[in-house]
Amino acid sequence: MILYKNSILIALSLGLVMACSVPKQKVAECTYMAKVEDNNLSNFAPHGECGKFIDEDSLVLYPEHFKNLNFGNGNLVSIYTNNGMFYVSQTGKVMKTVFFDNGADYFEEGLVRTISKGKYGFMNNKLEIVIEPQFDFVYPFSDGKARFCNGCKKEKDESGEHSSMVGGKWGYVDKEGKITFK
Repeated sequence: MILYKNSILIALSLGLVMACSVPKQKVAECTYMAKVEDNNLSNFAPHGECGKFIDEDSLVLYPEHFKNLNFGNGNLVSIYTNNGMFYVSQTGKVMKTVFFDNGADYFEEGLVRTISKGKYGFMNNKLEIVIEPQFDFVYPFSDGKARFCNGCKKEKDESGEHSSMVGGKWGYVDKEGKITFK
């Protein structure tokens, strides 16, 4: 009888340990432009729980929210979540982007910055990774190249309103991913 009770206690303990080790998915609270039925303008507004984060960079939208997104004449729509900005394609693909100037990062020369595991890279308008996230920071493309740094840190100015990247090793990456240091 003691062996039986000990077996049950061990099984319950293992079940509790296994249940505690499974990461819980974080709820995504979203703000986006919803479709409108009439000619009223759509507002960028909160829409509550709209999905779940698989990890810090991956979001799965609930179908009812995906159907509610206002793509207008475009292929992509941006949504703001409690874990950053994301682009969503009409095919349902969701990719994290940089929060910049009160919204999703802008496409420059056909590419936009993406973030994965704290590293920056670039994706195209099909939300395909073109340059793997590998930089601590990167600026948007200009004249066929983007300036990046590794080992740099964000430093705020005296007002606390603006920040810049300082230190580290700086270089450039072209659209094919070729890196040069200058």
